[in-house]
Amino acid sequence: MTLENVLKFEKILIKFIRRGGDQVGNQFQVPINFSTKDLKKLLNMILENKEIKPYNFYLNNVEICNRISEQVKAQKINSEIILPITFESQSNFRVRPITHCVATLTGHTEAILTVQFSPDGQMAATGSGDATIIIWDLLLNLPRHTLRDKYFSFDHSALLNLIFII
Repeated sequence: MTLENVLKFEKILIKFIRRGGDQVGNQFQVPINFSTKDLKKLLNMILENKEIKPYNFYLNNVEICNRISEQVKAQKINSEIILPITFESQSNFRVRPITHCVATLTGHTEAILTVQFSPDGQMAATGSGDATIIIWDLLLNLPRHTLRDKYFSFDHSALLNLIFII
């Protein structure tokens, strides 16, 4: 029997530890070649997460990238002890589509070509093909100032960059 065949059947005991040190759940007997994908499924089940959340797993502060057996072998750990598997949540950014219009800013008669927001996010300046620049109060969704000039249509972006610097 090869070493790989032995590893298929060898079991180890693990326990999940939060990065802060608290144990989560009981100890579990799992195959030594348990993958990070398997660890993630098991941990999500223990934590009763409604959606599968991503986690990073560590054995003695070394990240488990593929299988537990790789770290046991690399660190020369006795597989007869309970292995403390430390975990931490990965950053989980969810991008959701915008499904409704929050506000409509009416004032330009042509397409908006450029937009600049104030540093505090309370105002915006829009430059349009109608040769106007409108300064908007975003809290009220109303125009605060309208600048009209035949030269604005050529380079809105340079002028808009200056508006909130001044």
